[in-house]
Amino acid sequence: MRKKMYWGITSLILIIGVVGVYFMLQPESEHENRYKVKQLTKNTQLTTAVANSVDSAGGDVHVDDSRKSDSTLPDSATTTGGDTAVPQLSEVEVERLLAKNRAQQAKFRADYIAEWGEPPPPDASWQHYRDNHGDVHRHYRGTVAICDYDYVTKFAPTPAELERYKQLRAALKKATLADKGGSWENPSPEAQWLDTEIKSLHKSAQREIPFPSGFRYFGRNNSGIPSPTEQKRLDAIALHEFYQRFDMEHLYELHEESTKFYQKY
Repeated sequence: MRKKMYWGITSLILIIGVVGVYFMLQPESEHENRYKVKQLTKNTQLTTAVANSVDSAGGDVHVDDSRKSDSTLPDSATTTGGDTAVPQLSEVEVERLLAKNRAQQAKFRADYIAEWGEPPPPDASWQHYRDNHGDVHRHYRGTVAICDYDYVTKFAPTPAELERYKQLRAALKKATLADKGGSWENPSPEAQWLDTEIKSLHKSAQREIPFPSGFRYFGRNNSGIPSPTEQKRLDAIALHEFYQRFDMEHLYELHEESTKFYQKY
């Protein structure tokens, strides 16, 4: 009798061990995925949770200062007592809901790419926008972007012309200081010649160029507008990048730092 009981208990332990090893060797990703879906049914209405809990960006997507997220659940999704109020779903129903969620993610991603030309940001670190000429740009958090610009005709020398302009202005400043007996009304011949050269160059280098007219600030984690000092710093960065975008970086010094420029030359 004792031997039968002993072998019975031993057999039971072996069976439990084999079953445990079997489940441990199952693919972990599939097992965990089903477990998580089952757990969702205990606290929320699964259809809403699965449909809205994930999007193709892996979280909230920031587009034109609006958060695309819907995590608010209807009253029917809450429970007041035990878990018995929430119906358990079959494996078939779980697979159907997962497939529906994947399809929604794929559609969102395809629609986003169709509108902006690239997938949504994975971490909401930037937003897309179109400037007034229809070009799509990225606008990163904590930065200023120039969203509008016009084409204007103004002094826009080439890099070589700008260097010549600097040399002429420096020479004129030096000649004026060296001319002890001259004045602005009666300059020396050298100062007159330099002044004529500068005016001639200025007239010949009038060209149509893009010029910024609209700025937009993308808040750092929606923390509000920056201080005046920070705003000035961000504006300068945006302006510099604007001139770089149109391959005319050399004009930034001339037009956006004009006070410093004319003090030097």
